[in-house]
Order: sequence, then structure tokens, then C-alpha cells
Amino acid sequence: MIVKGGSWANGACRTLAEILDLARKNKQVLQLSAQEWFDAAHGCFLEGQMAFRDAQEKRAAGEAGVAEELQAGGRKQFEQAAQAYRKVIAVARKNAAQDPLTRLTLEPRAWLELGLCYAKLDAYAEALLAFDELRTQFGRDGLVKWWREMPNARIFLLKPEVKTALEKLERVDAGDFQNDGVLHAGETALRFAFERYRARHPGEQPPVTPKDWKEEEALAGKRLLDDAQARKAAALQVLLEGRAEEGVKLAREALGKYREAAAAFEKVPGADKYYEVALYHAPVCYALAQGLAAEKTLAARMPAGESEALRAEFGRKALEGFAAYETYLSRQSPQDTDTFARRERYARALALTRAAVHFNLKNWAAAIAACDAYLDLERERPQAPEESRAGDAYFLKFQALAQLAGEKPPPECDAPLDAANALLPELQGHEDRHAFALQSLIARYSAAAERAGEAHLPRAAAAAYHSKIADLLALGMPKDAKPAMDDLLRLLQHLRAAGRAREAADAADLALKTYDPEKKNAHIDDEVWPAVYERMTRIIRYDDLAKWERCKRDHLALLDFLYETPQGAAMEAHPEKRPEQDKYPVNYEKALAQLATIRANYADCGTNRPAPGKPEQLLEGKGFLQAIEDEIVLRRRLIALRDALIEMALQAAEQAEEKDASAAERYRALADEQIRVLMETWYGETPAMKIKSAQIRAANKDYAGAEKMLREVKASEPDTSTEIYVQASRMLAETCFKMKRFEEAAEYPQFLYGLGLRNGWVQWPDVEDFLERCYASGAKRPANAKK
Repeated sequence: MIVKGGSWANGACRTLAEILDLARKNKQVLQLSAQEWFDAAHGCFLEGQMAFRDAQEKRAAGEAGVAEELQAGGRKQFEQAAQAYRKVIAVARKNAAQDPLTRLTLEPRAWLELGLCYAKLDAYAEALLAFDELRTQFGRDGLVKWWREMPNARIFLLKPEVKTALEKLERVDAGDFQNDGVLHAGETALRFAFERYRARHPGEQPPVTPKDWKEEEALAGKRLLDDAQARKAAALQVLLEGRAEEGVKLAREALGKYREAAAAFEKVPGADKYYEVALYHAPVCYALAQGLAAEKTLAARMPAGESEALRAEFGRKALEGFAAYETYLSRQSPQDTDTFARRERYARALALTRAAVHFNLKNWAAAIAACDAYLDLERERPQAPEESRAGDAYFLKFQALAQLAGEKPPPECDAPLDAANALLPELQGHEDRHAFALQSLIARYSAAAERAGEAHLPRAAAAAYHSKIADLLALGMPKDAKPAMDDLLRLLQHLRAAGRAREAADAADLALKTYDPEKKNAHIDDEVWPAVYERMTRIIRYDDLAKWERCKRDHLALLDFLYETPQGAAMEAHPEKRPEQDKYPVNYEKALAQLATIRANYADCGTNRPAPGKPEQLLEGKGFLQAIEDEIVLRRRLIALRDALIEMALQAAEQAEEKDASAAERYRALADEQIRVLMETWYGETPAMKIKSAQIRAANKDYAGAEKMLREVKASEPDTSTEIYVQASRMLAETCFKMKRFEEAAEYPQFLYGLGLRNGWVQWPDVEDFLERCYASGAKRPANAKK
């Protein structure tokens, strides 16, 4: 047995707790006495307290990570302590007939500290039950019942050590939870757990109440408030289920009960011992009523303007009530620690409630200030994570800032938007809130970019908003999963608009590597489509033979638009001679139109329904038509991605040329690769693709290769006025200039000059400057060409 009191005793208890933990890890079953179990439990309890205290100190010092680890360790100690305290109770009761004194001295303290463990673990219902068991078993009625069942009880009660134990059990609390006034300490702890339970579970009845709670329940406001909360919960549930009329009726009843509760609290006289509590709860009732009136599911089902009017009325009364409460406090000084603790608790709740009231009144600046007031209280006196509502304050502040930004045009919206953006790290611990905040900011920045364009602000203003959106989209990308194609496309769109060419090229490259690693511009190979058609014909059935045949022909035409055989491609000049299953060249737009026609004309066709298995690379669970549509969409996106990648990679290479030659070369190679893929899989060797390829060759100083391609393009264009011909001619002139063939470089610009376009031209606005450079470099100036 460990002698009680002093640092040595506490250290011995902690040592025994460590031994108990070691035995548990080694799966050893210990046969301990009740006293030994208690000492071990008390040691775990002390370790948990120390861990929680150290965590609070680290949190206050800004070491959040260390604090979380300490907090987790403390919780583990309290869990082990709770298990050991239950062992104390079991062993003490088992041996009570032979050793009743041990039960009398240890079991009450075990119930008390078991309840304190549960309170530390936020298990307030279990804590209440433990404290209730203490007062039930060892209050006067419980003790009398035990003694009546105990043989030789009279002899037992005459022992001096029993009298001492009873004095310690029943004595008015001397402030030492461990030694004196266990029953009184239990009732004090029960009241604490009771308040915490009610705060965590508003509207629910705690399983146990303090002894004197019947006096507080005599306040009509308390009963009415509980009634209002229950009706509110029922109303929202009914509205969620779609029963609008019943839900609105219940909500109106709840609003009425909130009014009655507030009025009842307001009637409590100033001399009443609950006046201060009632003075606080009256505006709380109005604030809760305002919150219900502001619920979107309810407001949408109320007559126009009613929700707004109720929010204004209840909000005004709530703010007036809180002001009256604060005025009262300014004239009072707390008389005891309980009052001081309650006022501090109410101050935190008031700051958050006031913020919500202002938010529902659309007083964004006031809501932000109230959130800051709560956060200031948290910084002054940090709370344990399970008690803090800083997350609620940050989230409400974020929403108010976002709303404030939405009401301001650019650039006035920048300050609240940036302030909201700065709050994102504070919301990361709550996945749903963080996701909501990201989408909200993206929407606000998108609106700002659009308004900046409408207001004809400098292009850099809109680009800055697009840059913010790109950063937010990147932040929302999954770190350990395949990013969605839509997300990558959105990221690419905003990076391009922001002028961030390198990152845009990287995003497009990532999307292509993710969704087309084999560089086929497809997921389903073209060779598969004939087999797919055969499988579809097996499930196409109609009693009307003509409809049956039309349906099969329409499905054949749909697939025909998806691929082209070499035989079909060779008959470009004679389409009537194309093969039976390849009557049309590839055309994804027509394929989508054909798909819509099939769905409209044959809605009951089996190809519309999900199909089991995985035939011909079609995704499991999808119908044929859905899989085909997904393939068309994917192919179009892959083509667009490659086009975008070529453009962005060339821009990135140009931007990186002077400072990072290796990066410039890499981006040009990336663009060249995409041009090759598109030529092989989609466009073919079209003049436009050849011009892009020539551009890359010129950038890589392969001027001869670039010249060859450009001359081929010009030779293939008989019409010298086409955009392709002009682009090729301009680039050929610039390439000749780089090869120091200045006479040839000047030929095409002089041709434009001869057409009377000397004063500028839409596709070559600096043509005159180019000509002057040619003449300055050695080209012969024509007689009619003046400086």
C-alpha cells in the first residue's frame, strides 16, 4: 500500500501505472488488490492530468503539433485509468463481506475519479452516470441500505476508522478532491458535467441532474426553451424529408416558444438568485429564434419577406438583450469562482452568438468583429481542443468576409477576399468546411475577374484573380489520388488566363499523362468499334421490323463517326465508294448529335441501359451509349489539351529562353511531341500543324528544317490570301532573316507593301519595322520604298 500524500506517493502511483501498462502490453493478467488497482488507476490519472497541462502550455506557446501529441497521450492515460477504477470497484465489492472498510474508503473515490476521467474524455453522459452512482451508493439512503444487508453492521460502524471514513465522505468540501468531501466533490463535478452535456447536446435531456436542479427548472423559461429546441429539431427534420407544410407549422410553433421562453426569462426579478442567468438567456432565445428563421430550408417555404422580417426583429431583440446583460456585468463583481467561471463561459458563447446574429442581419463587418472578439478570448485564455469553438469562429468569419467581398466591386473586394483566403489554414481540420471555403473563394474570385473585365480594368487585374483561382484549385487537388479531369481542365483554364504559361503547360502535361499515358488520344481503340456494333445488335430488339432496322442503322452511323479505315480515307474524293461500315469520316460533333437522336427515338433500347461485364474495354456498369458518349467527350478533351499544351509550352519556352535555356528546350520538345501525336492520331500533317512544327524547329535553330516545312505549306496553298498562306510566308521571312538571307527575308514584306498595305497589317502589325531591319542588314531597298 502506498502512503497517501506528497510527491513521493504520486510518483509511486505513476510507477505502478507504468507497470500496469507494461503488463497489459505483454498480455499479462494481474491479480491485484483493490488498493493496488486504485494506486495504479490514480497513477494513470495523474499522468493524464500532467499530459493535458503540458499540452495546454505547448498550445499557448504556438507548438500545436506537440500539443496534439501530448493531448492524445493524456487521453490514453485517462482511458487506462477508467479501466483500472472499474477494477477497483469490482474487487472492492467482491470482497466487501470480508473487508467492508476497503469498499467504504476506495469505491467512492474510484467513482469520483472515474467520472473525472470520463469528463476529461468528453464523455459527459458516462461522467454523469459515474457521479450519480457515487451519490446513489454512498449517500445516506445508499449507505443505510448497505448496512441493513451487512451482517454485524453495528460492530462495523463503531470502529474509529469507519467513523473517519464517513467524515471524509460526507464532510463539506475542503477543496481537496482526493481526500475530503468526496460526496460534495462528486456533486460539484456532476454539475460541471451536466452543464457541459447541455452545451454539447442542446435540447437533449441529460441522463442525470444535479440535486438542486428542480429549483432552476422552476424557471418557466428553461422549460419553454427546451420545448422550443425540440420543436426546432423536429421542424428541420420534417422539412428535410420534404413535408413543407408540416415543417413550416412546427417551425412557427418553435418560434412562438422561443418568444415565450424569452419573455419568461425577462420576468425573473432582479433580486432572484437566477436573475443574471436569466438576463443572459433571454437574448439567447431571440438569437436561437433568429437562427431558425434564417434556415434556408424554412425561409424558402415562407411567404416572401417573412423570413427577412423575423430575422430583423429577433436580431434586434437579441442584440439589445446582450447589451443589457453586459451593462449589468459592468456593475457587478463576481463573488465566487463558480460565478467567475460561468461568466467567462457565457462571454465566449455571447461573442459567437452575437457574430451569428450580425451575420443573419447581413452586418458583415460587425459579424467579423464579434468573431475576432471570441478569438481574442481564446488567445488570452486558451481552452482544450474539445472545449474550444475557435473553428466555428473562423468559419463564420470566413463566410462574413466572403459575403462582404461579394458586395464590393474590384479592386475594393480584394482586401476582404485576401483576408478570407488567409483563414483557409484555420479550416483545414474540418474537411467539409475547408471544401466549402475553397469553392466559395473560387466563386468570388471568378466573379471578381468577370467584373474586372466588364469594368475595363487593366488586364493584369483579371489575371491576378485567375491566378488566385488557380492556386485554390491546386490546393483542392487530392494529394494521394488521381485528380479528376474536370479539375485539371479548370486549373489549366485559369493558369492560362493568369499568364502562368509554365504551370499551365505542366498542368496540361499532367492531365495527358494521367488520362492518356499511351498517347492514343483515346481510351477505346478504334479497332474495337466493329465488335462493339455486333454486341449492340444482339440487344437491339423491336417488334416493328422497320424500326428495328432503322435503330441498327442509326447505331452503325454513330460508330461510323468515331473512326476511319484506311480504305475509307482513300476515298475522300469519292465518298460513295467508301466501305459499308465506314461511310463517314471522323466527326465527333456529328457523333454527339447522332447519339442524341438515338436516345430521343429509341429511349427504350437496351443500349441505353447499364450493361454487366466489361466487353471491349467498355467500363463495367455502363450502357453502350453511355460508354460511347464518355469516349467521345474524353477524345475531344484530349485533343483540346494537346492543342493547349502546344500553345502553353511554346509560350513557356519563350519566357524561359534567357534565364533557363534547358527549361526552354524541354518545353519546346514537349510541344513538338504533342504536334507529332496530333498529326498521327487526329489532324494528320495539316498545314496548321506543319507551321507549329516549323515554329519549334526555328526556335531550336533548325532553320533548314523549318524552311523546308514552310515552303511545303506555301506550295500546298494555291490561294495566297488564306490565313495559312500568310502565316507560313511571314514565318518563312523571319526564318530567312535568322539565316542571314536578307534579300529573301524582304521578299514577302515587299509584296505586302506592293499591295498597298504599308501602313500596317492585321497579321503582321510590325511588318515595316521588319523590312527596315532587312534593309539595315543588307537587303536592297526598292526605289519606291521610302524610309
